[in-house]
Amino acid sequence: FMNSQEAINYLSDDTGIAFVKADFDIGKRFKRINGNNFVQVLYSSDIFDYSEDNEVVFQSEVPSVGKVTLKAYGRDNIPEWNDKERDDVKFILQSILIAVSNVKMNENIKVILTTDIETGIFNAPSFYEYLAIREAQKSLNGYSIVFMNIKSMKGYNEKFGMRGGNSILTQFSRNLHNYCDETEKLCRLGGDNFAMIIKTDKTDFWKETLSSVPVDVV
Repeated sequence: FMNSQEAINYLSDDTGIAFVKADFDIGKRFKRINGNNFVQVLYSSDIFDYSEDNEVVFQSEVPSVGKVTLKAYGRDNIPEWNDKERDDVKFILQSILIAVSNVKMNENIKVILTTDIETGIFNAPSFYEYLAIREAQKSLNGYSIVFMNIKSMKGYNEKFGMRGGNSILTQFSRNLHNYCDETEKLCRLGGDNFAMIIKTDKTDFWKETLSSVPVDVV
């Protein structure tokens, strides 16, 4: 199968499947890229209901994602799958998993290339690329670029250790990002150095906000 949709169409037409879902159990080391655990519906019949008693499960660990569990359910108007049919469905689920995993891994590669993994905000290359796009679109009128760092960051690292220092960076970034609207962007240039695109008429707001972003050492 070239992709998951081809496999699902085969399942629907030839094996009486009515519903397919994927449970993503995100590993701790991948949560910053993928977010929290989630469930994604891959196929749901518009015509038939499904039977929870007629289920096939296929599970696998996916690199850079975590544990993925695919579940297929048969139509409620057909007998339960026999052993051969269940093996066929499981084989197709494996094909779906490969296709879904490839898509997810490609998404992750894009995230890794454009995101500062420690804080979850733009990294420097993606920020400069975004600036270039906005400049080409002539959509930077009324905006300013602000450069900043966290005062005494070296002292915080010495006092709380690298883990505590990283916690400060992460909380500072996320709390500050919450104040940004959809046209304002925040990036980490490296270390404790940051840059922002802000609306010029919000300069006073940002001066006050930047001096009072709450953080706790974890």
